[in-house]
Amino acid sequence: MGIFAALIFPTTLSIITNTFSDRRQRAMALGGWGAVVGVGVAAGPVTGGLLLEHFAWNSVFWALTPPALLAAVLAYLLVPESRDPGVPALDIRGLITSIALLGMLVYTIIEAPVRGWQSHATVFGFVTTAALALAFVTIEQAARHPMLDIRLFADRRFSAASASVTVTFFCLAGFIFGSTDPSVGGSFRGVVVVDRRG
Repeated sequence: MGIFAALIFPTTLSIITNTFSDRRQRAMALGGWGAVVGVGVAAGPVTGGLLLEHFAWNSVFWALTPPALLAAVLAYLLVPESRDPGVPALDIRGLITSIALLGMLVYTIIEAPVRGWQSHATVFGFVTTAALALAFVTIEQAARHPMLDIRLFADRRFSAASASVTVTFFCLAGFIFGSTDPSVGGSFRGVVVVDRRG
């Protein structure tokens, strides 16, 4: 589910770009796409919590099966076939390096509170992440068809937009975690009370 959740964002945006050639229709489609994402972000944790409260843990997965099947059928019937005839070869080295980079970073951050932020394992994880990031940049610069063109970050507008989206999603993920975890949520409520008194 995590893999397909990661794939669905660029896929849906590509479908919208190809399906709606008129700028006004495309803007409306992107607005609808954003609204659905917003509803999903808000409703997902609440729905999952209700299911876990009243049913077994695997009910979360079964509950998503009917909507997924319906979406697949509608996509088959309504979305036009499209294919880019000039698709370059897949950047295998960049793909593997990026997966290792993100996997190591996420694993290190998840384990750091338990092992300690200054523990050998945590420091090794961050050092390995930095080394993989350097390797990824080197590979992408040398690739004929890079998965991510590093030169794009020389454009300040692109870099600023990318940084803004990264920070936004980081905050959103933290908010979702904090609002659904009772222990963290309790500390958040404490912070709000202190701020109000101050």
